[in-house]
Amino acid sequence: MPIVIKGTLEEINEKLFAMSQIVQQRKVGGWQLFQSDESWDYTTQPDEKVCPVCQSLKGQFNGTEVPVKFQLWEREDQNVVYPNTHESLPEAAYVRGRCRCSLAWNDYLFVLLNRLFEEMSEVV
Repeated sequence: MPIVIKGTLEEINEKLFAMSQIVQQRKVGGWQLFQSDESWDYTTQPDEKVCPVCQSLKGQFNGTEVPVKFQLWEREDQNVVYPNTHESLPEAAYVRGRCRCSLAWNDYLFVLLNRLFEEMSEVV
């Protein structure tokens, strides 16, 4: 997925500068989480202590579904969030204790790279 830059030397220089500005902006600000191009895996601990509500959620969620379903999520890592399932979902209110589940963003580096290339391609 190469980006081809055409034009006069001055136009190419302007486009390269605009592309470097995009990179700097994203380096500082990143992107907002939970967009439609994201796929998140809900996983539980591999033992018998997992509650039925958490067990039923195992699987994938689109990025836009995560903050709707798990409104009290907390960020744990760059590509992992703690869903707070027992506090987020009314059907899990009876469960005592902290949920041990997590949501991991699949192929997040690939998604971010695609976003960056799309933004840089717009200035070319």
